[in-house]
Amino acid sequence: MTMEKSDVHIERSTLKDNKISSDLNGIKTPEKSSISDNGGKSEKKMENGGIKAVKSTNSLSGEIDTAEKKMDTGGIKSIKSSNSLSGMIDKEEKKMENGGIKSVKSSNSLSGDSDKAETGSIKGEKSDTPKPESRKGDKPEKSEKNDKQENGDVNVALNGIAGSENGEALEGEEALRDEEKEKLMRVLIGELEDLPPLGSKIVRIFTSSTFTDTTLERNALMEKVYPKLKSSLREKHGLEFQVVDMRWGVRDEATDDHMTTTLCMQEIDNCQRLSIGPNFIVFLGQKYGYRPIPTHIDAEEFLMLRECTQNDPGELALMDLWYKRDDNTVPAVFILQPISSILTNFNNKRNRRLMEADQATWWDTLGKLQRILRKAAQVLFIAKKINREQMHNFFMSVTEREITRGILKAKNVQDHCLAYVREIENINVTLLRFASKFVDFAARNVDGEAQKLLKTLRDEKLPVKMPETNIVKFKVEWGGKEGIDMETHKDYIDTFCQHFYDNVLRLVDNAMAKNEKLSSNAVYVEVLQHLKACYSSCKVFQGREDIVNQIQQYVLGKSDKPLVLHGDSGCGKTSLMAKGASQVRSWFSAESTPFLVLRFLGTTPNSSSIIPLLTSLSRQLMWLYELPDEDIPDELSPLVTFFKRLITSATKDRPLILILDSLDQLSGADGAHQLAWLPTSLPPHVRLIVSTLPNYYGILDTLHSMIETEEHYIPVLPLGENLSASILQFWLKNANRTLTNEQMKLVHEAFTKCNLPLYVKLVFDEVCRWKSYSAIDTVSLAFTIHDSIYKLFDRIEIQHGKTLVGHAFGYITAAKSGLSEAELEDLLSLDEKVLNDVYQYHLPPGKENSAAALDTYS
Repeated sequence: MTMEKSDVHIERSTLKDNKISSDLNGIKTPEKSSISDNGGKSEKKMENGGIKAVKSTNSLSGEIDTAEKKMDTGGIKSIKSSNSLSGMIDKEEKKMENGGIKSVKSSNSLSGDSDKAETGSIKGEKSDTPKPESRKGDKPEKSEKNDKQENGDVNVALNGIAGSENGEALEGEEALRDEEKEKLMRVLIGELEDLPPLGSKIVRIFTSSTFTDTTLERNALMEKVYPKLKSSLREKHGLEFQVVDMRWGVRDEATDDHMTTTLCMQEIDNCQRLSIGPNFIVFLGQKYGYRPIPTHIDAEEFLMLRECTQNDPGELALMDLWYKRDDNTVPAVFILQPISSILTNFNNKRNRRLMEADQATWWDTLGKLQRILRKAAQVLFIAKKINREQMHNFFMSVTEREITRGILKAKNVQDHCLAYVREIENINVTLLRFASKFVDFAARNVDGEAQKLLKTLRDEKLPVKMPETNIVKFKVEWGGKEGIDMETHKDYIDTFCQHFYDNVLRLVDNAMAKNEKLSSNAVYVEVLQHLKACYSSCKVFQGREDIVNQIQQYVLGKSDKPLVLHGDSGCGKTSLMAKGASQVRSWFSAESTPFLVLRFLGTTPNSSSIIPLLTSLSRQLMWLYELPDEDIPDELSPLVTFFKRLITSATKDRPLILILDSLDQLSGADGAHQLAWLPTSLPPHVRLIVSTLPNYYGILDTLHSMIETEEHYIPVLPLGENLSASILQFWLKNANRTLTNEQMKLVHEAFTKCNLPLYVKLVFDEVCRWKSYSAIDTVSLAFTIHDSIYKLFDRIEIQHGKTLVGHAFGYITAAKSGLSEAELEDLLSLDEKVLNDVYQYHLPPGKENSAAALDTYS
């Protein structure tokens, strides 16, 4: 099928509004994701296409936390984090040896006035466009530490890094402010304390609303505004634009396990963490919305609630049936059980009659539980046994929880949030079928309790936290039977859309104006990414003191040869390299300021191939040692010579500690695996530590031929059963989790079969899902890394659907060099089968064009 270029843009504009971004928040390594330049690759994507209307199961978020970048046995290549299947292959070692997936490159890591329209049906109460207040206190506070590294010799380094002697250090940027100079210095010398945040290349907005009463507005934004914003932000600032709309595509599995609210909270956190400028926009009408019961209730509080129902055996039985005590959580909690664990046909799509019967039973049961818990909570509040906030927890809607997380408990809301408040006048409540879309009803009457809660939220809580300039109010007339539609309320919709567009742009412009010059400095961003990865690995490090001591002896010794750590995938080499790096500064006396130059190879574009790697290292060394700016060779042979000359600049008071983790993760291009570029005879005051797999590309054999003395090799072996159990217990304590004796026996049995650090992390992730009330024969552990990872994949397929997971991994595997997050979302959003699976009940506008657009995209 062929289409004109202009047609392609139109197709994609309407279609990409159906984005599935947060679903894919699963394969992601925030600390190690690539610093990708979206310029090149993004050009080939849909440049004017629409938006990622995110069907969030953000739980592909955090679920493959530990999966390493490369599984050796099955030929699977590296997973380099796409910030999209978000957090699934995330926090631990970089390599998986047993299976196979190719690289996912991260595009994220670094890589209207609202007129008082009196015409038509609009009465705009607010005519001025919101003007967010400037953020106070932009200048970061200086550290009060008096460490030698912060105030002594390091300041000399600062002069060389950003001083006048090296005017080109910032590649033509204007002079840095003092606080930026200090920040640059601390990053480039390898200071791991108080790392600054990574700059963002994403505008990611969580849109909060109830569903039925804001369909018109959200559809209009998808069709008219989001594509325009996507294009404008890319052209003006080089930013990706993403929207998280949780009202589309929440799967039955999330409803069954009561995960919807949790997913919303996770997505709000993601938007706050990732977005530059706006991150949360709420649409409030006259509907307070769905009010679920809590999924977790503190055990002490639940027992008090239970006491309040002692006089009604039926109510007591209902509470005991649906809430089970979990002592694996510290402190203990009572957990609302999955619906299908009791009503077994709740998701039985093969028998619609049985499914509908169980679904009706659940909604009836939910109503009873709401009344029981709310009545008991009120009794406890009156008795002063719980506070108002605890009581309100049983009455709160999902929308209010979102607003609480996104606005009421957020910082600098004037820079990041907008609120649109719409009032429909003269709603005809006798037309129950239509009026119930816009107002809360209970037993065919307006729900007074819900309306009171909404009024408190809208008129009291929100204005206290949000500046008036960020709250925009509209009044519209009820029109016809359906109340509000595009024909009778066109002026309102047009004004609303223009206002939304203008103010999102302004919040982004404000954020970019405050964005420090450092964020555009490639070497600063590259180095910061690796330091973040190092810090993250150190947070969960336990044991291995013997190897850390060996690294210390080498760093402080007089060897002129590199030190090599080697071991199987998953044995903990990366964590050891990170731990050693974090200790380097403490090993030196006050007279020395060690410069730590660190790269986790293969985790960013500039650390994946030898020429970009040496170029990046050279640029950092030139700044560190105050060397005159000169052109860095772009051919390998002169570049190697140039790099080896640079490391001779190290001095006694400024020694150089160079750490390169995972030589096997370098591309084989330009003979990188032959290691001719690697210095094997080191100048004075230089230490070089590398790590590698033992059987990849002949790297270890090549090293043995270059460095013959065995004292320069440290084999990294499995942890052993006892240390594995000790590390697991440490992690469980930090996560406020514990295991029963029976469960711990199962874990010890598993550790006798495999005790690699990666396996321990996979076991930790699995046992954190266990509940003390589950029968021991219903829980199990795989005994190898390979089986553990595939067990994880199976669980993800159950939770997110085989179609989405299978197609996502398929696109990643088929792409020669991996996919950026935006590219993966583009492909999935143009995939008819994925869209039909994701949007089970509600189809976003423009979906009908997906097949044609996908044909064109391919």
